[in-house]
Amino acid sequence: MKFFILIVFFFLSAKLCCQQRDKPLDVNQYLQKSMRQKKTANILAISGGALFVSGLIVAGTDDNKFLISSQQLAGMGVSMLGVIAAVSSIPFYISANRNESRSLKINPISGSFSSAENRYFLVGLNVEF
Repeated sequence: MKFFILIVFFFLSAKLCCQQRDKPLDVNQYLQKSMRQKKTANILAISGGALFVSGLIVAGTDDNKFLISSQQLAGMGVSMLGVIAAVSSIPFYISANRNESRSLKINPISGSFSSAENRYFLVGLNVEF
């Protein structure tokens, strides 16, 4: 009897507490998401380039000719951080492009249709596959 009650409780809780499915995003939401992702990608790419250049400057200003000094090592580390930041912007650009194309596939349209006596105005969504 306890086993039966546990099974019923398990299935009941699984049915009531399951995750909801995501609703499809609206056209404006895809476009806004694309703009936010592009902004993030631009920030990462620009800051990565600036870190790379500043690391090269730090590593290049050292006068030590014999071994790698701590200043050169720090400059190479900053340059590597810049490269990592710039490379991490690539997935943001890719997903921004994908979301922008989704917003362009579903676009609102409006127009008019006239018959012999009446004129009708149309509003709808143009979905391209």
